[in-house]
Amino acid sequence: MRKKDVPIVQLSKRVLASMVASFLFSLPALANPALLATWFPLPSSPGCNSIEPKRMHEYEIADPVLVRRLGEIRTAIQERNAIALTALFHPRLQMQAEKVVQVFQVEESTVGARHEVSDYELWALRPQEKDHNQIQCESEPIVINTLYGYPLQMAYWVQSSGSEDLGRFFMLLVQDRTTWRIGAFRFQRWTYLKKNAEGWAAAADLADAQKKPLEAFFQRDLAQKLLAGETLFTLPAVQSWKELQERTFSTAMFEAQVQKNLGAEKPLYIAPALSPNGHSLLLRFEIKEEWASTKIRAHCAEIAGRALKAPAFSFLQGVRCGYLFPGEPAAQDGKLGSVYVER
Repeated sequence: MRKKDVPIVQLSKRVLASMVASFLFSLPALANPALLATWFPLPSSPGCNSIEPKRMHEYEIADPVLVRRLGEIRTAIQERNAIALTALFHPRLQMQAEKVVQVFQVEESTVGARHEVSDYELWALRPQEKDHNQIQCESEPIVINTLYGYPLQMAYWVQSSGSEDLGRFFMLLVQDRTTWRIGAFRFQRWTYLKKNAEGWAAAADLADAQKKPLEAFFQRDLAQKLLAGETLFTLPAVQSWKELQERTFSTAMFEAQVQKNLGAEKPLYIAPALSPNGHSLLLRFEIKEEWASTKIRAHCAEIAGRALKAPAFSFLQGVRCGYLFPGEPAAQDGKLGSVYVER
């Protein structure tokens, strides 16, 4: 990936979050012919045009409505104003301010209470249906999954830099009559403990060289998650890290190693997780009837004590235990939630 200088102010000890939020939809086509001709002289060709600002946050774009909308989005994010940002979504998304509030809560727990918002990238996109609405932008590089039916879209990447780490908002803007609106939206953590995805991938390579495959698995898994674009975009490093992981220490090997340590306990779900100070282990167990909170805490403490004593797990900072009733999906927290035991 192309690197850019990003400011990080002094770190504090707030609890970190790894949640992401994504919203998208499909709409009928509408486009500004003048802008299409400006950025894409060949009307029938798909493409991606990187738009660089003349100065910070200042663009020479022949559409003052678009320039104004970019500023409104940036201001709403800077102020964490959920009502203002919600008003900028396309009506067909039926976005609720409560959902945007939740996104801002995740963003604040990721980067800290104080943050600075800046533009990271802006692209003009010309999709084409036969290309499955995927556009390759060489400047990053990145593959963007555009919204169906729009001959002109804007991909807007906004960075939030705070006292903890970095986060990024990625969105697709589409034209709605005489204005531009948000048609797809996602926030994600971009760094963890002041280290970006490439840094965690390099740490995984070092752990492999030191014959620490389990630690390397956690680090490489984190690198992949930091760059995961879900349904909106794909970055090439993610696939290469995934392939490397499967060759060296696969997900099946990771789960088997954890299960070996747990003995008779049989979790439904095993995964790496994040804690305030580093990597942790997430386990979800099925229970037939509701347990008292004291029983839940005691069970997780016993499980965590066993795992954290194992030499192979010496790098872990804690264990999170989730408890599910029969039929609840294993990949999500159940009604009983979860408890965390710190090393």
